[in-house]
Amino acid sequence: MAEYTSWNTMEDAAYEAYKYGEKPKSKWTKGVLLARLLELDRFYGCENFLKKYNLDVLKKVFLVHSGSYRTGAKMKRTSFYRLNMNFIEKNSLADMKARLEKEKSQMSSTSNRKTNHEDDGREIYGEFEVWEGNFKIPVFKGMITLYGKKQGNFLVLENGRKKSLTAKGCHEWNFLS
Repeated sequence: MAEYTSWNTMEDAAYEAYKYGEKPKSKWTKGVLLARLLELDRFYGCENFLKKYNLDVLKKVFLVHSGSYRTGAKMKRTSFYRLNMNFIEKNSLADMKARLEKEKSQMSSTSNRKTNHEDDGREIYGEFEVWEGNFKIPVFKGMITLYGKKQGNFLVLENGRKKSLTAKGCHEWNFLS
């Protein structure tokens, strides 16, 4: 059983992890990550080289999962990360630069990927669920059929509102013509 320093806080192991430089991924800012990398002799004079990469790329290349610890009052488990010293020590700067470029190109290709919407603009109809109530007590009221034009994964109604064609509440949609 994990020991806790006081009620309503994280376990002692999480404090130890913080003490040794491990943090949750959200706590690794670009400034903190660059500062930790530049402390290493290997990256002496490489500040401008590392600054040109965004935080997500730097995290993907230089951080490794080190464990998960219970944090917070509800005993939530949080993943902690540390610098991947094994990767840093075994690879040359050229290899690291190649890996950074590869991750950068992969991230940009997935974020800028445009899907082929050949059917955009065609008239369609879809059947959607109608719910009332609140999040805790939803009440199913029935189904409605809506007509509009297809735009990507949406049905655009005449008034400009959009309904998702991939959402849970959309049961079926078809082209009119």
